[in-house]
Amino acid sequence: MTRLLIHAMRERLSRTRILSPHLSLIVGILLLLPISLWAQSTGEIRGRVRSESNNTYIRNAIVTVVDTNKQVLTTAGGNYVISGVQPGTVTVRAAYSGLETTEQTVEVVAGETARLNFDLTSSFTAPAEEGEVIDLADFEVTGEIRSGSARAVMEQKVALNPMKVVAADSLGNISEGNAGEFLKLMPGVSLDYVEADARAVRISGLAPQYGNVLLEGLFVPSAGSSNIATGRTFEFEQLSMDSVEIVKLTKTPTPDQPSALSGTVNLVTESAFDRDGMHVEYSAGLATNSYYASLQQTEGWDSDQHYKLLPNYSFEYSNVFHDGKLGVIVGTSSHYTIAAQKHIWMWAQDYNEDMSDNATEIPSYNWLWFQDGMKPTQRSNYYGRVDYRFSDRLTGFFRADRSNYEALFYNRTMSLRPDEDPDTGELLYDKSVEYSMTSQTVASGSISVDSNQFMEKLGDTTIFTAGLEYQHDDLTISGRINWGKARNWYENLENGHFSDYASRIDGVSWRWDRGYEGDTALDFTQLSGPDWNDLSNYSFVSDSIQWHERNSEDIQSTARLDFVHDWQDWDVSQELKYGVFYNTRDLEVHRYGALTASLTGPDGVQGTADDPNPSDFVDENYTMDFDFGTSLDGFHALSPWEIFEYYRANPNAFVVNTEANDTQRRQNNWYFEEDVYAGYVSDVFHFGKWEIAPGLRYEYSTPEGRGYDRVNNRPITAEGESVEAWLKYLQINYEVRPDLMLRASYHDSVTRGNIANLIPGISEVDDTARRITASNPNLNEERAKTFYFTLEKYFEPIGLFSASAFHRVWEDRLITGSEVTLGDNGYLGDPTYAGWTLVTNTNARDSVSLNGVEFDFNKQFSDLPQPINGLGTFANLTLLNYEDWRFFLGSPEVTANAGFNVEIGKFSVRLNANYIGKILNTPAAAYDEETGEWSDAAPYVKYYQKERLFFDLNLEYVFSSRLRLFVDARNLTNEPSVYTYRHDADNFERILKTGTIWKVGVKGVF
Repeated sequence: MTRLLIHAMRERLSRTRILSPHLSLIVGILLLLPISLWAQSTGEIRGRVRSESNNTYIRNAIVTVVDTNKQVLTTAGGNYVISGVQPGTVTVRAAYSGLETTEQTVEVVAGETARLNFDLTSSFTAPAEEGEVIDLADFEVTGEIRSGSARAVMEQKVALNPMKVVAADSLGNISEGNAGEFLKLMPGVSLDYVEADARAVRISGLAPQYGNVLLEGLFVPSAGSSNIATGRTFEFEQLSMDSVEIVKLTKTPTPDQPSALSGTVNLVTESAFDRDGMHVEYSAGLATNSYYASLQQTEGWDSDQHYKLLPNYSFEYSNVFHDGKLGVIVGTSSHYTIAAQKHIWMWAQDYNEDMSDNATEIPSYNWLWFQDGMKPTQRSNYYGRVDYRFSDRLTGFFRADRSNYEALFYNRTMSLRPDEDPDTGELLYDKSVEYSMTSQTVASGSISVDSNQFMEKLGDTTIFTAGLEYQHDDLTISGRINWGKARNWYENLENGHFSDYASRIDGVSWRWDRGYEGDTALDFTQLSGPDWNDLSNYSFVSDSIQWHERNSEDIQSTARLDFVHDWQDWDVSQELKYGVFYNTRDLEVHRYGALTASLTGPDGVQGTADDPNPSDFVDENYTMDFDFGTSLDGFHALSPWEIFEYYRANPNAFVVNTEANDTQRRQNNWYFEEDVYAGYVSDVFHFGKWEIAPGLRYEYSTPEGRGYDRVNNRPITAEGESVEAWLKYLQINYEVRPDLMLRASYHDSVTRGNIANLIPGISEVDDTARRITASNPNLNEERAKTFYFTLEKYFEPIGLFSASAFHRVWEDRLITGSEVTLGDNGYLGDPTYAGWTLVTNTNARDSVSLNGVEFDFNKQFSDLPQPINGLGTFANLTLLNYEDWRFFLGSPEVTANAGFNVEIGKFSVRLNANYIGKILNTPAAAYDEETGEWSDAAPYVKYYQKERLFFDLNLEYVFSSRLRLFVDARNLTNEPSVYTYRHDADNFERILKTGTIWKVGVKGVF
């Protein structure tokens, strides 16, 4: 892997036009900074800190030489080293949240190393009375929850900057192993869902592309659903939570972190040295959905019947060998679940251009669409890690991780569409009878029985990571390197079916009625035309037999080298940090849209007597049930498998749209390469209770993209504008008292240009107006300045309350549809378009601001009466105030989470609640960058997403530490998602129900 990365760096450096002289200077200075000399007149103390309650070595325990300013934090494996200790008998103190503070003495000799280990006991454990028997199984389970909370609290308490840290085992089981489902409970976070899948994360009101997702502080590849528009957004579908120990959410980064406008999510895995001896964890269970729970085989997602109780398991083994020098972790898991995809759309309403009457206007619906489908999803993960201690001063690790993802989405649909008047273009509604929000009559229209992308989505992500850390006296040098590849692809023909079909009846009329505005139980009455309940009356639509070809691959490599000098003996103690960083990325996407054919029969002409009839392909295995109370329930869909079998036997009965399909394959290919070079320096000064940390980071990147000129039918390549950014940081902390901290910070941030725009491509040319529509490879980076203030109050034995406020100024934000006059060089050096108008995406001239406040609370109680003495709670609330919400589409103003866990004897309960406030999706306005004014625009009504409240439940019963019974539920109440509505929530456009995902099984620890 190291050779691969070195080769990649050499290749990139050879292609880079100019390596910035500023970066070269920084690299030279950083690597030549002096290593401090060791004074032989002092000694050092080394040791480890362990928690007796769960037999784990703990990170971030505070180890202090009493009556001195020497204080360090334990690292992976609970290790610590204190250098520069004066000879003699000294007292050393170890402290950790939720554990009893312990002091021990040790004799220090000049020029030698003294060994001192700590075993800390739980603050929650009362001494046993004479004759009392303590159930260790109960204690171990309770300790697991509390240790997770303690890890998170200690990470936050000792951090230089404000951050939110959550231990992976502190918020309950994640039903699908999807990291996104875990992140949703963190303050200031909202998720972008695609159906039931948590796809991407928004941090503090900014879209997903403005945040970073890291694994062990290094970038992770993401193939982005084979869609170039995904750009820099990281998608969580292919990343497993199973080997993650803690999650760090940083909104005020330090200079050593890659820059991002909104924040960074860093996933940290466990070290093999964190436990002493052999440790085995396992789980096994079955998952199902509230819609499909049955012990029998029932109609399935495909053409067969299936059991809906799906197997799930996880297994992890760790051990330490060779006197603690070698540690090994290996693990595997499989999460197999099923979600419903039941939709109702009342789509594409026609509104007039007068927005003042939206509250009373009765819109005409031009598409009513119902969908029913099952979506089984399987995530599997295989991982291994080796830690090795070469000496007291040098340790290293190597980690390999492989995640696989497979989702099958087979959606059956029905749709009703009114015809248009050929003269006026108005929809043919009969307004001579009742025309209201509860009853409308269509004079002429069509009804279709069709499908919505029968496809299998597959992907895999492979990541290799290695690291070394060297510690000598007050200097620590650490290096990390990774290589990762993520792939995504879709299948349909490979699995014996087409992805789409459409069959239709024309010339029908109907009326729909419902009980009240917002009621989903639409009652349809056919008034005229062929019987729409008889599939023999339907005909296949031209070019409606479709399949998709999509695939993508993202390869990334990251390397970093960090130096830390911890000078505690100076009059003003300080910690100097500096380092270099490199990332390279190769992304390619092939997305050919819908490739089409027509089902014509042997004569090759559609609409003649030999055309196959849709009733010949009825899927008797599947009956549509939309679960919205509509009278359309009970229809049988057609079978894409039988249509494909007919194609295999009768290929001449299909006319393939060869020319259009070839055009799709030729035009829809994108390639993107980018190198990022960075260096940083920061210094942390300690003045009594004050901690002041100025810092500087330099980033330099060079993008290159290859797209397609659709007008001249040719590939086109362009090197984008290199990005050079000097980013300033300042962190100030004041410890009012040991349990009360004030923090203030400032930082610059940058997000590089949208990838889809950095790849060149011309999509439209208007010769008459001398206008072209194209991407913009010269798009600049987007920047922000952020001020952040936090008050943190810590509770004993485990707890935290924080209140934060921030102000962010967003500059050079991306705007769409701007017009630019091209110079003499035309578009990307092509003088053909010199002097033409270019319609493209550019950077805004004016900045916009965002303000927010956050409150976060969590506490594990130890002084409550039985049986709730084991109660733990958490809650957080985020309120965002946008300067103009229309610049922050898709982001809520309010997010909140809350939950509790309690153990009563051998039984435990955890209930988590996740609330996402109302979201503005479409502003019904256009912004003029020249004037800074908004004006009304189509669709002349604002579209929102309704607020949502989801509940997740975890139940456990402990037989022993080796055997526990668990029951988990995700989306406990089957809360529907109202994705879009207009003006008020009853005037909905789209509602989705996914069902409750249940999982039951056993787990344990050896």
